Amino acid sequence: MITYISPFNFSTLFKRLSLISLGFSLFTLPTLSNAANANTETQLTGVLIHKIATYLNWNKKSNKELTYCFVGNNSHTVGDFLTSQKNIGRLPYHITLRNFTNLVDSSNAICDLLYVDKSTNWDRQVFNQLAKSTFTITNDKELLAEGFVVSIELDQNKPQLTLSKSNLQKTNIVIDARFLSVVNVVE
Repeated sequence: MITYISPFNFSTLFKRLSLISLGFSLFTLPTLSNAANANTETQLTGVLIHKIATYLNWNKKSNKELTYCFVGNNSHTVGDFLTSQKNIGRLPYHITLRNFTNLVDSSNAICDLLYVDKSTNWDRQVFNQLAKSTFTITNDKELLAEGFVVSIELDQNKPQLTLSKSNLQKTNIVIDARFLSVVNVVE
């Protein structure tokens, strides 16, 4: 049985399909674009965190066993990205990566490098009790006034790194001078 589609019906069908596909693209492309952008930001932040750690020397021990901790749900994607890089051999085996929901949970762990997302509710008292051997990173330079050592902010995927010299001096971590040449240093 052969069905004949009149030109009017075919054109109506084509217009409806065009409208549906246009509507689909208008609603999904921004989402996909934001997801790709978020993915790029996550990857860039993860790479920067690991690269910063290569410029650090913890006085308490050698850099043979390091633990990177990520606090807050928004920081878990960065921790997960670095875990995937470790699983395929792009990160050294001696790095342990851990995600925590809040700062209290991470205070019981030994974290050499701690990344706290700015949207995380964190307790200042718990933060102050962190060991001097914990290098703290956030994604908001305003939090440097609260005691964080480095902030990583991305402006259209261009990193802006800021280091608080006074907060670094409160730790027993030594940072390579080469890193200081690529970061904005504030008191």
